[in-house]
Amino acid sequence: MNFIPPPLSSMSSVFAIEYPVTRTIQWRGLSLISYGGAFIVVIFLTLLNVALVGYETASVFQTDFNFTQHFWYTSLVPYKNSRQKGLCEPHLFSIGDQVRTVRNNFEWTVVSIERVSDHTSRAGFPYRGKALDNCDITRLGLNSTAPPGKLPVLLECFNIEGYHVTFTMIFQLVLYVEGQAEDLILPRKPPQDFSSVTIDPYLSAYDDFFFGEETRTTAVLDNHCPASSGTAECAQKLPSFKATVSNWVRPPRPLDSKTHAPLHNFIQTMYAWLRVELGIDSSNNFLLHREALPNVIIQGRNLTLYSVLEERWLWGQLPYNVSSLPIIEAEYLCKYQQLKSPGTLIISVLVAVLSMFSSGWAFYLFIISSLAKRSRGANSCEGHKNMLDQSVETLGYEPDTTTISGSQEREEWPLADLERGR
Repeated sequence: MNFIPPPLSSMSSVFAIEYPVTRTIQWRGLSLISYGGAFIVVIFLTLLNVALVGYETASVFQTDFNFTQHFWYTSLVPYKNSRQKGLCEPHLFSIGDQVRTVRNNFEWTVVSIERVSDHTSRAGFPYRGKALDNCDITRLGLNSTAPPGKLPVLLECFNIEGYHVTFTMIFQLVLYVEGQAEDLILPRKPPQDFSSVTIDPYLSAYDDFFFGEETRTTAVLDNHCPASSGTAECAQKLPSFKATVSNWVRPPRPLDSKTHAPLHNFIQTMYAWLRVELGIDSSNNFLLHREALPNVIIQGRNLTLYSVLEERWLWGQLPYNVSSLPIIEAEYLCKYQQLKSPGTLIISVLVAVLSMFSSGWAFYLFIISSLAKRSRGANSCEGHKNMLDQSVETLGYEPDTTTISGSQEREEWPLADLERGR
């Protein structure tokens, strides 16, 4: 059997470049509606892509861990809580770091960190701006061997982000005495803060308490030679020192009725002050509740603290506001969205709008063309349709109507009659 190759014309038709024959959709007002809708869609896509691709990520330091952003389109977003959250990274505190609360009265040092879940010691802990709601003073003392004016304070927070953290602070009275001289001389003037109320009891107890047990070595000069001696032998020989006492021990002075009252008032005042710093509102704090003052502070002839505190209440300097719990002052690295530069913004939005609109426009044309092809004469050329209409008018034939699937009608024309009509 011999193979007969296909004709050359058939082969050329396979590789022929073709173009589709189009028809205008004969729906009244379709073009106006389509182009008007396309214009509205382009505006909508432009606004949408400004929100989607018009911003870039940048970094900034914030003091508020719960830093959020509010965009121009936030109110248009249908779902709740459309603002971006969780933009900031936690701040890492390590052992030895100096920290302050937002009230900024004391500076604390981190001395120990322990994870609550497994009680293991850690070198640091992440902090996310949590309020110090589980912290209190666990130790407040006076040490006679310490330099004058320094009082150790221990603060424990039993659960900060899942960590048990201990802070220490050395309260130095000299830091709070500076700038307070006018308040000490004129006690009737309302102070700017309440640190001056701690000065009076401290000064009253200083001499009697801070000179406890001491050990000293002394050498005395045994060479009496006043100016009236002139050129006497004592003025010419080498000065000599004689160690009369190598050392001695001064016995401690226990707290007595003279030192107990001012030290008691001082400790109570410091404790109340520190708890105000921590935002703890307790009924026994005389800086917050006036009725607790006579029950806590000892009154006496040489004890002026009680009268000073009463004066503060009369002047309206007390009570203090502890309506909110303190937080640790920290800087957080936050990532936020900022608008791109004009050139980059235009290019990004233009590319996104064109890609979205071209895809949508192609899909729209496919839908309306599919619907249009279902109508009579949709699949014939304009010239062919006009010829059929003229043939019908010439021959006087009526089309045969056939029902398809009980709903769709189709017009059929006798092919032989049409051929004769030509």
